[in-house]
Amino acid sequence: AFIAGLSGRYIKAGIGADPLRNPDALPTGRDVYGFDPSRMPSPTSYAQGEKLALELIENYKKEHGQYPDKLTFNLWGVESSRHEGVMESQIFHLLGVKPVWDARGRISGVTAIPRNQLKHPRIDVTIVPSGLYRDLFGNLINLLDDAVTLAKQQDEPDNFLRQHVAQTKAELIKQGVNAAQAEKLATVRLFTVPSGAYGTNLEKAIPLSNTWKDDKQLADIYFMRMSHLYGQGFWGDKSDEKVPQLAVNLLKQALSGSKMVVHSRSSNVYATLDGNDFLQYMGGTAMAIRAVDGKSPETYVTNLSDPANAKQETLAKYMGREMRSRYLNPEWIKAMMKEGYSGARFVNMVVENLWGWQVTVPEVVDGAKWQEMYETYVEDKNQLDIKDKFREANNLLAYQAMVDRMLVAVKKGYWKADAKTVERLEKENAEVIKEVGVACTADSCSDAKLAQMQPAPTPTKKAAMAEVMPPENSPPPAPQAQQNPKPAANASQAVKGYEMQEKKMTSQSAQNNHVNF
Repeated sequence: AFIAGLSGRYIKAGIGADPLRNPDALPTGRDVYGFDPSRMPSPTSYAQGEKLALELIENYKKEHGQYPDKLTFNLWGVESSRHEGVMESQIFHLLGVKPVWDARGRISGVTAIPRNQLKHPRIDVTIVPSGLYRDLFGNLINLLDDAVTLAKQQDEPDNFLRQHVAQTKAELIKQGVNAAQAEKLATVRLFTVPSGAYGTNLEKAIPLSNTWKDDKQLADIYFMRMSHLYGQGFWGDKSDEKVPQLAVNLLKQALSGSKMVVHSRSSNVYATLDGNDFLQYMGGTAMAIRAVDGKSPETYVTNLSDPANAKQETLAKYMGREMRSRYLNPEWIKAMMKEGYSGARFVNMVVENLWGWQVTVPEVVDGAKWQEMYETYVEDKNQLDIKDKFREANNLLAYQAMVDRMLVAVKKGYWKADAKTVERLEKENAEVIKEVGVACTADSCSDAKLAQMQPAPTPTKKAAMAEVMPPENSPPPAPQAQQNPKPAANASQAVKGYEMQEKKMTSQSAQNNHVNF
């Protein structure tokens, strides 16, 4: 299909969907089409979303004795294309509103559900969509904003959204914002990157573990990147008020007090550790809330991989099942290592993404997860000759990167590994470095000095190093390409770089970020 497209020939159309959810998505290589977003969510999707929303807050009430007053949802374009509005339907129901459908199934607006028909108070919901979601579903951003406005207008004593808007409005007026503008700003509940930009940039900053001291520095990147207002007359604005850091403070206020962060997974192919997009949004949002409130919110995945058995699961449970069925499973490891160089690289990236979750949601990644990864891939408890498999794949640098990242987790104080484990990791690291050099840099190695412990790499090793540790979502260099390594940036340059790249996305990076969310 790719060659046919380049040749200007016809490509057969086909639906874009998860192949297990909808087998009609196979074979791949077709001209993908979606659906009419003006019909999303359908009445069926809304009914499923209502059920899941009730499951979420009733379970919270059962555990805590009361309903949550505020939640935060992440929305992705690809996810909504798969589940067709189930996440949006959860938000609508939590706010106590419902879409209005015309005779042809298109949504013409929203209507408030009377309080005596709701089984819960109107819950405040902050929404963090991705850049791709903004591009694909601008109509839904407007519809969600209409839902927030309508829910706020319901004068009820237990309306949490109305209460929070009033509190924020009062604070803004104290800062000199006029009452009408303060009302608009206080009501904004949609925040993401500016128009033309994609991603939180945390996936670039977190691996550079020597450039930051604690996760509050990383949270600042999130706040600077994601504090663009949508809804209430704004579209990617930082607001035009003269109050310093107003947009950032509005995002912090909207996130503060969130009892849960909720994201969805409707794919049977992708989960939490096979890419960094999920962690930079869900993990980044949880980390941002922790930076404001001093504690992490609960993290839930709306698991829609089986439409007939949709359910709410804790992130810890969802990730744990993924690790057991895939990365700790000897059969999965055998199959992945048969992929050679790319298989070895993938295993390394799983560990890299585990590190990302460790930093953003430390409560979910306990020492047991690191210990099991260590025993599986370093101690080789399944006797799969793991190290030799990396060597045979001509990607022993990926093994070094994996081992070194485990040492980073130890030295940063996240993983309290015992002395024997640390000794083995350092021994493995030293041996592999002696054989092939290092894949990390002064900004990312477990010890910055490691980056200088080898002679200048040969052309072959240069290409290998560029392949093992490229920026996430960027295409690998051609095997024959020879690149001189770039000088390491210091800590302040690294952090500032991520903060200030809001509107300097190249078309290629934008395209890459479109792929997964």
